[in-house]
Amino acid sequence: MDMDNKPNPPRWLPVDIVLGRQRPAVNWMEMESGGLSEPFFQQTIEKCRRCHPPAKERETGLEELLAVVGGAQLPIAPIGLICHISRCGSTLIGNVLRTAGALVLSEARPVERLFGPYTSTVWPFPLDSWKDIRKELLTAVATAFARLDSDEPANLVIKFSSPSLLGLELIRSVWPTVPCLVVVRDPIEVVVSHLQDPGGWLRMKSDPLAASERFGFDGLNIRDMSSVEYSGRVVSRLCQSALTNWHGACRVLDYAAIDEAMMGKIATFFGLPWPGPDREELARVMRTYSKDAGRSREFRRDEKRKQLLASESLRQDVECWTQTPYQELKSLQGL
Repeated sequence: MDMDNKPNPPRWLPVDIVLGRQRPAVNWMEMESGGLSEPFFQQTIEKCRRCHPPAKERETGLEELLAVVGGAQLPIAPIGLICHISRCGSTLIGNVLRTAGALVLSEARPVERLFGPYTSTVWPFPLDSWKDIRKELLTAVATAFARLDSDEPANLVIKFSSPSLLGLELIRSVWPTVPCLVVVRDPIEVVVSHLQDPGGWLRMKSDPLAASERFGFDGLNIRDMSSVEYSGRVVSRLCQSALTNWHGACRVLDYAAIDEAMMGKIATFFGLPWPGPDREELARVMRTYSKDAGRSREFRRDEKRKQLLASESLRQDVECWTQTPYQELKSLQGL
């Protein structure tokens, strides 16, 4: 056997952080190199659990994850960060960056768990300690996945879920110089998309306490809000967070500007080679529905259809909440 081509051994990687206990825990999975090829992290985890035999799993305390960085093990920063306001092409961007050699950690649970609001029943630490521990855990998760395929750091790109955009201050405090892309879209199209197929933050409306804590809606009666008003307020909060935490290493991209040429600019922004090594694979990804792990659904742009589905009252309500922060973000667009 050619030892230079010997496959890397499986690695234990954090796949979830379990909270709400007296002692938080970390779930680990033994993962083969070449993983994270699905559009979303959880799709990869479910695939590993369906394997025969299924991937090995174990549970530890937070200490083992924090120990990923320490001693001779220096932290490894990602090469790029992707934040978004939802339903605006971020998953397609992640899929395309894989063709350029990126390892994309897409909305991974061990990352997303760190962006919920602080409560002592969830995190058994004082508030000041919690702030520092979150930073350490975020650094450790990134470092663990950057070593997935070898001891040489991977070109890791972290794509966060849309609510995590509210934690952009935390993200930039950990990686202030890492290129960060904020993807936006006409809020009318975002809201129409969620009304047709409710995503996580719209489903959260059924739990007013959780929604209020996550989006800072203290003093507002979420139960009495229409789904349109609630969605408009959420998108507004996401846009405002992006504006508040904006600085030189950030760029804004609007969904309407996404095409193959723009993908090349994004890759260059993250320091990746472009075009990627497989032009045929790039073309396939661009014409495939981004969230389909089976890669069989065709992608079709839907801006016009979503605009046609928006009633005049919906437009007025959504624009009431979102127009100013969205237009301010659009004015910052440029790669």
